[in-house]
Amino acid sequence: MKRCDNFHRPDRTLKGGHAMQFRSSFAFDHSPEVIRDYLTDPEAIAYIAKNHPEISSLEVVRFHQEGEKVFLDLKYAMNVPMPGPVKKVLGDLNSFVVELILDTKTNQGTMEFTPARMAGKVKAGGRVRFEEKGGKWIQNLDGDVSVSIFGVGKLIEKFFVDNFQRSFEVESRLRNEYITRARSKA
Repeated sequence: MKRCDNFHRPDRTLKGGHAMQFRSSFAFDHSPEVIRDYLTDPEAIAYIAKNHPEISSLEVVRFHQEGEKVFLDLKYAMNVPMPGPVKKVLGDLNSFVVELILDTKTNQGTMEFTPARMAGKVKAGGRVRFEEKGGKWIQNLDGDVSVSIFGVGKLIEKFFVDNFQRSFEVESRLRNEYITRARSKA
């Protein structure tokens, strides 16, 4: 799997198209170090899967650290209603793996999204970075999606971007809630 060093990568834009961009930001009450500690926490993952209206399951596929780099793969199964033309082409495309590579020194990283089906037709990924602002840690995600399916590629890109941005914000809110509750009990 190719690594994403910056978003808007030419190798992620499929033949005959250009990628649709997405952005998302969320203000966490906790530092990136604390958030990182909970990324693979089984109770945090269960909390997110149980309370996110679109995630039917979430599991850690791979996690390891090499020096200042954290490597994490998460597998998502989603329950997202699709418009007719999108569902006709994709079927029940409802799972994907997110590969996150995070530099613990700079609090920046990359994400690649690989769908369970049609991985050769869908390319998505982006950069994640944290910045401190007003006593909060802002998690910013900038990325792009490119779909190479004749006739409906742009429609599917828009579906992915709209749903991803909304879902990512809900997941971030739930992660922040869980961390706040867990740390208040400790």
